[in-house]
Amino acid sequence: MKIFFIILFTFLFTSTTYAKQFTVVVLPPTEFHKMIGQPQWDVFVSGEIDKSSPEKFRKAVNGLEKYGVEIHLDSPGGNLVAGIELGRLIRKFGFNTSINKQTSDVYTFEKSECFSACAMTFLGGSFRYISEGSMYGVHRFYNDSKTSKNDLDTGQILNTLITNYIIEMGVNPSLLNLIIQADKNQMYILSSKELQSLNVVNFGRFKPEWSIEIGEKIQYLKGSQYTNYGLGKLIFYCNPDKSIELLSVYEIGNKTDTLNGSFHSLMLDDKTFKIQPVKPIKNINGYINTEIHLSNSLSKSISLSKSVGHAIQADYEAPTFRGYRIDIPDTKRDLIRNFINNCID
Repeated sequence: MKIFFIILFTFLFTSTTYAKQFTVVVLPPTEFHKMIGQPQWDVFVSGEIDKSSPEKFRKAVNGLEKYGVEIHLDSPGGNLVAGIELGRLIRKFGFNTSINKQTSDVYTFEKSECFSACAMTFLGGSFRYISEGSMYGVHRFYNDSKTSKNDLDTGQILNTLITNYIIEMGVNPSLLNLIIQADKNQMYILSSKELQSLNVVNFGRFKPEWSIEIGEKIQYLKGSQYTNYGLGKLIFYCNPDKSIELLSVYEIGNKTDTLNGSFHSLMLDDKTFKIQPVKPIKNINGYINTEIHLSNSLSKSISLSKSVGHAIQADYEAPTFRGYRIDIPDTKRDLIRNFINNCID
């Protein structure tokens, strides 16, 4: 136990073998991104994280919390406590994080590295992405100075700090087990499978929630999922004629259009099925409400799919759509199937 605490204690002081001055570069949305409806601000953070980094970052991003912001990380690491403070600032402001860096082409990014303390900073993103070829790495760190009799107490404090932070950020605490697998001269690079299974990356999607609930004397099936595009919610309830009515609720925020007259599709995995709203859709406090009558065959197809969603387009041939998908985990498939079958059989 003492050895484990000292391992975490040394995380505070030691970085990787190379370092570059900490910099924060803020870029406003390009005209191209405005044109395609993605007016995102990009903030590029690079170099070694030190005690002054959180305040430098705070000053650089002051006022950006009202916009969509993505933090691009390229760092060898540095001071653990500062890295965690940076992560908490990112979460407080509601920013997203990604591991990549700027190129000369404003439309593309290139691979980068996020190691040690940067690995903690990355977890602060509400939605977390990693570009192909980029690396997320952790390792044990050692204090080069002689250990003292207070090391155990300090290790216990840091152990609690790191554990609480990882859990607070919605990441599996098993990440700690990987931190101790590489010594100070090595780096444990997480595989794509590990990144996803530990929820280090979520690629813009929180875990879906599926449940059967009762409201106003009606039993209904509800699925919901937060993504980088907002909240999507599907509510299924039984009709007396042995069919299913579907209410789709989609968060569009402060957008003013109600999308009346648009073209609607139900998305099941990579397939789309044309549907027609029963009533004119409504924008209620920033949420598009669409009521749809489902055929029995389409209802049964839902429980066989890995995801279900609602797409709204200006035309069925349009290359883009507004809408959402909700993932269907295997653990919820029986719940969905039983509800649908009870409604239509």
